Amino acid sequence: MIAGTTSMTGSGSINGNVGTSGALTLTGSRTINGNTEYGDSFSGNSSHVTGTATQNTNSSYWNDLYSDIKNVSDAANSTTADQSLSGISGTTTLSSADGSVFDISGNINLTGSNTLTLSGSATDEFIINVTGDVSLKGSSAIILAGGLTADHVLFNVGGDFSATGSSASFAGTFLLANGIFQW
Repeated sequence: MIAGTTSMTGSGSINGNVGTSGALTLTGSRTINGNTEYGDSFSGNSSHVTGTATQNTNSSYWNDLYSDIKNVSDAANSTTADQSLSGISGTTTLSSADGSVFDISGNINLTGSNTLTLSGSATDEFIINVTGDVSLKGSSAIILAGGLTADHVLFNVGGDFSATGSSASFAGTFLLANGIFQW
């Protein structure tokens, strides 16, 4: 995950690396099982990072990285969608039988115990382009089924990402070229 500003509060963990050109705030018992790199500042308990926590203030590095991220985001957006939806606000399943590229021309807004299930085999790949925000509240979740793995799922989010539920969970790679990640 790479975002401009990253804030994580409460409990839970991310399995993977986190990079942010801005401030990284880690409070409560949130854990990053991986490395983290941040630009502006790090606040919180660094013992909750199982890898290394490194500050990188080289603006050229972040500008080049942002350019790469923007290029990936643009490429994902230009991939022809197999299915287009105006938004997702309740329990929904997207299946590899319906295609592998999904365009959401609004928000993904899951509350309560609603789930977004992505169903596919271990060899399937999904691109989910979201023009708006992704919001998870309560015990809502984005889950993978049928053998699909998180490294084969890209959420290309045009807006912000927030998971504020006490037990909200999600899987996949989340690319926020211009948004804020809050969990």
